[in-house]
Formats: sequence, structure tokens, C-alpha cells
Amino acid sequence: MMRLHAVCGHGNKGNRYDPGSGADIDGDGKISADESEAMIARRICADLDTAMTGLGWVVHIYPDGGYSSRNKQIKAVISAHPDDRHVVCYLHTDASADINVRHALINRDPRSMYGGRYGVLLANAWDQYLPAQMRGGKRTRLLACDQNSDQRWQRNCAAVVAPAYGFPGKSFGLLLEVFVVSALTGMGDHMLDQWVAHSVTATTMGLLRIEGAWT
Repeated sequence: MMRLHAVCGHGNKGNRYDPGSGADIDGDGKISADESEAMIARRICADLDTAMTGLGWVVHIYPDGGYSSRNKQIKAVISAHPDDRHVVCYLHTDASADINVRHALINRDPRSMYGGRYGVLLANAWDQYLPAQMRGGKRTRLLACDQNSDQRWQRNCAAVVAPAYGFPGKSFGLLLEVFVVSALTGMGDHMLDQWVAHSVTATTMGLLRIEGAWT
């Protein structure tokens, strides 16, 4: 049995609400709740749930709480199903001060053999199914997060994905920054809808490739 654990980035952290990054997508001069990373990540998680459940996967969604509490929940589910294969996806969208910056980024823990092996399959699926516009015409980057880097973003990525390395059984985790939300500034809600749909399709196809290759 294949299981997807989808952790929706930001949102209700238990003691506070963290909207994450965002953009004035509809051009009305403000960033509304549905233009925030937290809400976009939850849209992607919900649609992935529908897609992967229809393909025979068991999907677990973790929408609320601090990362430590959600990781404890994931670990408990994995421990209860040791014979199943578990893919943990931390769903985020990236951001930049420059609205022209566009890329697709997958982060993994450098110690994770599965993360390296199967992250490539997901990245290749993104290259095939995400429009070049979403990726800035570049290939998807698959990076190993360095907990000791002098770059803050590297340490932040490691803080999110590194705990997955400690999960038991047949499991691994990836941090998905599927597109740069600031690139949607002024492009309209219809374009956000398209980017969310492309993100779900590309990730679904990547997860199916992982299922086929995981022995």
C-alpha cells in the first residue's frame, strides 16, 4: 500500500496563524487570505487528496499545528503501518522580491537515500507536466538542505524536511516549493487556478512514477 502524507505549509500553528508568503494576484492592491501561501498549499493538498485517493493511495492530510506536532502524527501513522510505503510531502510555495523570478524547487535531506533516488523522479515529472512559464524555463531544482549552511534559506528548508529522515520503516520526505507565488502578481485568479491544477497534475504523475519504481 502506498500512503501520501501531505503537510500543508504555514496556516494554524496552534498558537498563531502564519499565512506564509503571498502576492496581490488579482491586482486589487492587497493580499487577501486566498492569495496566501497557507491557503494555496491547502488547495493543493485537498486536490492531491482527491487525485491520489482515486488512484488507490491512502492519503493523510495534516493541515494544522506546529511542525513538531504534525511530525509526531506522521510518525505514529507510519509506525502503525510498517509494511506500507510512505511518501511525506511538505507543501509550500516559494516567494521572491522580484516578481519575475520563477522556478520549481524540491528540497530533501542529504542523508536520505530514498529522497535522493525518488526525488529525481518527482522532479522529472514536474519538468514534463509543469508549464515552462511556471519554472521560468528552467529544469526543476532538487537540492539537499544543509542544516549547517551560512544561508538562512538552507537552514529553514532543513528544519522542515530533516525530521522526516527520522521516520521509521519505508518512508522519506520532500519539501515541495512547486512555484513562486510572487510571480503571479497581477495575473488574476484564473491563472492561480491553472497553476494549482498544473501543480496537482505534475505531482500526481511524479508520485505514480515513485510507486512504479519503489521496490
